[in-house]
Amino acid sequence: MDEYKIELWEGIMPPILNLEQKEITSLKEKLCTSFAKKNDIQCNEFYESIHNLETNIGTIDNIDLYKIFQDCSKNLHSIDFIYLDWGNFEDIVKVKFNDFIDNIDNFWYPSSDDLSIFDQQCNWLLTIHHHGDIGCILA
Repeated sequence: MDEYKIELWEGIMPPILNLEQKEITSLKEKLCTSFAKKNDIQCNEFYESIHNLETNIGTIDNIDLYKIFQDCSKNLHSIDFIYLDWGNFEDIVKVKFNDFIDNIDNFWYPSSDDLSIFDQQCNWLLTIHHHGDIGCILA
């Protein structure tokens, strides 16, 4: 997570866990395995073509985030933590699901952030684009 976002945080900041490179590599491998094989693309093409795989499910202005997560994950009640990535899957952070929902405005900045969200299972990916469109990719 960018330092300027931490500095601008409004209210009490929840625990945000920065992942070590080993865990990031493991998550990237799980994402590639889940999505690349299903969509008949190579793992190295997955990150370049991720937005071609998603289904648009609304905009940030007119959605209920809980419903969006339910529709995308199909198993909302079992999500304790989610992983957040701001564009290149190189610096992934882990945060409690409810902390993300309660503080969305501190995690996602309109017009500057493309945010990818997924859980430990890596069988769904929710994207929030800088212009506010929300997409979902299911493995």
